[in-house]
Amino acid sequence: MSSRMMRGGLAAGVALILFGALFLVHNLYAPFSVWRLLARYWPLLLVGFGLWRLWAHFAWRPEPVAPGTEAAGAPAVRAKSPRPPSLLGALLWTGLGLLFFAHNLGAGPDVWRLASRWWPLLLILLGIGKLVDYALHREGVAVRAGELVGILALVLAGSAVSRLEKSPIREIVRDARIEIGEARVRPGEWLGTSHAYSEERSYPQERLRPVRIENSYGSVSVLPGPEGEISVRLGKVIFAPEGEAAKIAGEIRLETPEDAGGDAFVIRTNRDLLADRKLRFNTNLEVRVPGKTRVEVRNAFGEIRVSDLHGGLDLATTHRRIEVADSTGPFTLSARYAETRLTNLEGDVRLDSRGKVYAENIRGNLTVKDEYSPVEILNIEGALTLSGVDGSIRVENVSGPAVIETRGAPVTARGLRGGLRLAASHAKADLSGIDAGLSVESRYGTLTLEEIRGGVELASRSDRIRAGGIEGNFRMRGRSSSLRLDGIRGNADVETSLGDLVVRDLAGAASLVNSHGAVRLTARAPLGALDIKNQGGAVTLTLPAGARFSLAARARNGSVRALYPGLPAPVAEGGGMRLEAEVQGGGPAVALETRNGDIVIDGAAGDARSRGGNVL
Repeated sequence: MSSRMMRGGLAAGVALILFGALFLVHNLYAPFSVWRLLARYWPLLLVGFGLWRLWAHFAWRPEPVAPGTEAAGAPAVRAKSPRPPSLLGALLWTGLGLLFFAHNLGAGPDVWRLASRWWPLLLILLGIGKLVDYALHREGVAVRAGELVGILALVLAGSAVSRLEKSPIREIVRDARIEIGEARVRPGEWLGTSHAYSEERSYPQERLRPVRIENSYGSVSVLPGPEGEISVRLGKVIFAPEGEAAKIAGEIRLETPEDAGGDAFVIRTNRDLLADRKLRFNTNLEVRVPGKTRVEVRNAFGEIRVSDLHGGLDLATTHRRIEVADSTGPFTLSARYAETRLTNLEGDVRLDSRGKVYAENIRGNLTVKDEYSPVEILNIEGALTLSGVDGSIRVENVSGPAVIETRGAPVTARGLRGGLRLAASHAKADLSGIDAGLSVESRYGTLTLEEIRGGVELASRSDRIRAGGIEGNFRMRGRSSSLRLDGIRGNADVETSLGDLVVRDLAGAASLVNSHGAVRLTARAPLGALDIKNQGGAVTLTLPAGARFSLAARARNGSVRALYPGLPAPVAEGGGMRLEAEVQGGGPAVALETRNGDIVIDGAAGDARSRGGNVL
């Protein structure tokens, strides 16, 4: 085993012992967090790598020519690396690590802002390094493929950093909260330290006034407070060295300007006055108002949390979540690119969202417009309107009528006592326990319908449909769709094509039309009128024992098999067959017709009398 491999094994062993000890302390001592330790001291990894490269540079020695090779005329065997590791690269890694470490300790400059402006200096330094190499080693100096790839990556990375420094994406990434273990760490904490300051103010109110709160890059929390007073706690989080952060904190203030358009009490900070200086800070507002105050909040890149307020809410934010609980509306909510969570609300709710939605225990009508995210809605005492959803949908226990419009999203709906109207495409829908009827317009989907009361209306294209436990009439107009209906207490009226049409356990009349697919119907007593037409497929009819009916069956290019007791033999007609009969004195009309297929008329399973029959 080489000494290099032995040194690598030793280093790996030491690293494992160190990390194991750190995580053990993390698990046993709650105030200590490994992740926050790494967030501050990760630049030391860059420093260590740079120092290792420095040691390799100065410890490098050229290997001698292998003995005997020159005398034999063979080419000289030299070291695998004819040159020492790059001194410039080692210094660069060490310098970057020290800069990041100083910045994390609050003593250095803003490294990312420096990088966005001065990264071209790295290209200049690389060029100087090549000139120095040429002056010292005039032979064998060349630009290798790896160096070309590195230079290209440097140019692309530098350009990207320059653009990100001037865009809102920097704040989005910096302020995002990531849960690692039990700690919530923001990427901004890995790129430097922050310092927190706060101030509090109270404003006496002679009468109840609506409150408007304006903020950005920080959270807004609104809670109930004493009557006749509005209190505000302003938390300031400054991303800068400690001395500079304290100075900036003194410049950030609360403002309460007069509402130019009405009677509202306005709360905001003076962020707009500081915008030209490109300072990095967050402002977190905790506001307490009388419980029946109407509250309006406009926030950006910050959370909104409201609870136990009963005067109505108008909330809007971007890139952060909205949480509302135990409050009375009406509610007008807008959340872009983040989650909305609503619990125990009374009053009508209108939500425009582009993020995950969770709503539970709403006493009022709920209207949700959402895109690209899942929606979960439980226990609504009122009507539900849900539209534009591209994520998964789960709806349970809605007392009023429900309307769902979606595309490409799986839908699960149960316990909708006021009925459901669903418009979906490219979706998988599982619908059950629906009262007051179901109306579905679907394309290119898979539908499962169970325990539907009040009837079903289906407009379908290229769907696969399974239904069962239907109480009420079932009507379907389909194209290129297949249907399997098991158990219906009502009439079935179905038209489809290019798919099998199967109806079992029918208690009622039926009108079934299909083309280029089989039709199979099993009816139960009392028998209703049946009208079945097919083009390019077989027809199979199973009737209950002892049924009374008047039969007219015709297969234009196929056979008729009469297996039901009491039926006469069919009659040949052209290229097909025809059968007409009055069974047990006649009764409901049973009309069967197909082209290019056979007709089979059979009795219920277990009816011994139906095993004979007549076939021509």
